[in-house]
Amino acid sequence: MQGTPTPRLDGTIFNVAEFTASGDGAGDDAAPIQRALDAAAAAGRGVVVIPPGTYRLRTNLVVRSNTVISAYGAHLIRAGGPLLRNFASGDAFPRHGGNSHIAVLGGIWDSAAADAPADARYNTLSFIHCTDVTVRDVTVRDVCSAHGVEFNAVDGGTVADCRFEGFRDASTGGRRRFSEAIQLDVTVSGSSTIGAFDGTPCRNILIHGCHSGPSATLGPFGKLVGSHTVAPEAYYEDIRVIGCTVDGALDDGIRGYGWRRAVISGNLVTGAAGRGIAVDVPAGSPRLTPDSVVISGNVVGKTGRQGIVVAGAAQAAVFGVRITGNTVNGTGAGFAGVWLSGCTGAAVVGNDVKGAGQSGIYTELGDATVISGNTVRNSASNGVNVTKQPGVLVQGNVVDTTAANHGVFLTESADSSVVGNHITAAASAGIRLGEGVVRCLVSANKIRKGGGTTRNGVSVVSPATVANHSTVVGNDLSGNDWSPAVSVTGRCNVVYPTHPVAGNNFL
Repeated sequence: MQGTPTPRLDGTIFNVAEFTASGDGAGDDAAPIQRALDAAAAAGRGVVVIPPGTYRLRTNLVVRSNTVISAYGAHLIRAGGPLLRNFASGDAFPRHGGNSHIAVLGGIWDSAAADAPADARYNTLSFIHCTDVTVRDVTVRDVCSAHGVEFNAVDGGTVADCRFEGFRDASTGGRRRFSEAIQLDVTVSGSSTIGAFDGTPCRNILIHGCHSGPSATLGPFGKLVGSHTVAPEAYYEDIRVIGCTVDGALDDGIRGYGWRRAVISGNLVTGAAGRGIAVDVPAGSPRLTPDSVVISGNVVGKTGRQGIVVAGAAQAAVFGVRITGNTVNGTGAGFAGVWLSGCTGAAVVGNDVKGAGQSGIYTELGDATVISGNTVRNSASNGVNVTKQPGVLVQGNVVDTTAANHGVFLTESADSSVVGNHITAAASAGIRLGEGVVRCLVSANKIRKGGGTTRNGVSVVSPATVANHSTVVGNDLSGNDWSPAVSVTGRCNVVYPTHPVAGNNFL
């Protein structure tokens, strides 16, 4: 598979059966498997083979550098506990200096969370302060309150073609509903199991072809993959989440928190109680200003909140956002299909948004956004809503039916353009320029009632004493019973057909 190289299976082979592991599901096989892992470590490298069978563990396993674990056909079970770590209690490593060059291939790694006591919390597979870790063809099952795979301060991590099945929030009051099947974390006190607590984040991470959802006994995780902790100047860098499936989530489907140079592409997210896909930054300190976020080609089914979100914060704008070619089908009441806040130089292009519980596409508190070539259908509010954003281009979109408000709505926006859109069956106006809009061009749009309740093709509202210097020219408003076609309250430059320049067609 391109982008997910297979680890080299070189070095001596250590079969756990030769170290007296039975695999019969009856006894405790932790000690013999650990002896095989220790032998590989002593040899400097090795392949530890866990043959098909059922292996019950009463303690977790520790894997060290230059080790491949091949567990195809094996089922490893530890009731409510961690199964595998790349560190022992008392270890401490700086930055990426821990046990590295590790692969876990195959097997069912089962934390048996249904049997865990109240307030128990365990990662199933944990890797901290290291480089070059691969988890492939693994099934992680029934995780207790934490994560299936924990990458913390990992440089060069891959989780490919894995399944994450079943999660139990055993915490009092259900405080762990956000827990990720795959967590990308940073080494700070309270987040990392071992030191050094030096604020080292993950980077160069690939999540490919993975699936998260319920097991036969437990429900889904909080998220497939995400982060929820940051440290000053510690960005999660070069993160790719590609071709994965989220079958239900207690929170967001995928969440990037403090991620930059991130690609989230080709994923299917259904049944997320929160947002389908979200990339955001801390609202307060530490301020992070990530860049280059690409969210493309994803399919997001009905969500409890927004479908796709990218959100910066005050004085922490996200630069270079590309939201392209996604499909969003249904969001929670009061939540937009695609929502951008605090982004600069963003592009929202070629998306299909249907059944949003608020505006289909909503952008605010940024600048220079391009919203182009999208199809927005059956929004509960505006098809496209631009608020407190200068220099926005709304071009070539198709907006069909809004239950309330307008096809395209701008407010508090300067030097923006609404050009070449096709708008049908908006509830109020096809295009509305609201308070605080100045120097806006509305041109070459085709606006139809289409059996809807649209009162005006274009509506402009501004204070009577302040000219907004906007121009409405060259729009096709024909074939409709407007009242009126262009409604102007305040002062606006409206070019009518009787003027010597090309005007709006009302006929």
